[in-house]
Amino acid sequence: MHISCDFNVDPMCWVLAHKTDDKVFYFDEIAMENTTTAKACEEVMRRYPKHKGQIIINGDASGDNRSCTSEFTNYVIIKKKFLEFGYDVDIKIKAFNPPIKNRIMAFNSKIHNANDNISLFVSPKCEKLLYNIYNLKYIEGSSRIDVPSYRQIKQSKELKYLMHPLDAASYLVDYYWPISL
Repeated sequence: MHISCDFNVDPMCWVLAHKTDDKVFYFDEIAMENTTTAKACEEVMRRYPKHKGQIIINGDASGDNRSCTSEFTNYVIIKKKFLEFGYDVDIKIKAFNPPIKNRIMAFNSKIHNANDNISLFVSPKCEKLLYNIYNLKYIEGSSRIDVPSYRQIKQSKELKYLMHPLDAASYLVDYYWPISL
């Protein structure tokens, strides 16, 4: 199982996937409001208490930075928690986050590439990720994502889920199938 993480307090979004050499299958997501990394780990354990295979963690490179509010990085917290649960866990992240447009290009090329190959599949359980796939757009005439403002999010709570689930999903794709522009 792969877990790809985007670290925010509200919302924290993780996507869970299985991966083959050339395909990725997103089968579940964790999108939690006002939470911590440890609580997200506990949610994985609650949902998959009998998981026996290795868990590979991908995600936001900034999760490997320690803050003044924690003794440990997000990835150290994840590793410690999953080891406590008896999981075999490995962390596979890049040293830095690639540009968003590179990650989105990598993600889009897995959905449907120039050779008509589809190699990215999303379960209907991944409601927030699907919401992103259908609703995130570029600002017209630019290569910038049209991310909702704080004011827009205040008017429509659902908007706070735009970008974070796709960020999480795209870290996994970019790690294994990067595109350089």
